[in-house]
Amino acid sequence: MTEKKLSEYPFACFELDQGAAADFSEEYQLLPDRKPARTICVNSRTAMMEVLAATDAFTTGSGLLTDGLSDERVISIPLEGRGNVRLGWVRSKNTKSTPQAEQFLRLLAEATADAAAYTRTLQERRVVRRG
Repeated sequence: MTEKKLSEYPFACFELDQGAAADFSEEYQLLPDRKPARTICVNSRTAMMEVLAATDAFTTGSGLLTDGLSDERVISIPLEGRGNVRLGWVRSKNTKSTPQAEQFLRLLAEATADAAAYTRTLQERRVVRRG
């Protein structure tokens, strides 16, 4: 899928509640000169999944889908010419991680691996159905 091809479809975005950090976005930012002609904004994850499942709208982000939270009708398609998204965390080199932080990072790694496996399963099902 290319960014140019995406311009044919409505863009679905998730707007955080008032008072939430404005500099945080779950969507991958498309090139600034390619604003979507049509946009659907929602303020809940459930509404986002419903919009994506019931329309031809798209959104951008990590591409990871989660079993139990994602609708199986929603699939993740990588953008051509874009590298992999890297997820990470930042810690000052002068501090030591707490046991709670280490546990959180282990759980995050497990959840990310589970989401990646689930996303691959959905992508493989799509290939089988199309093939």
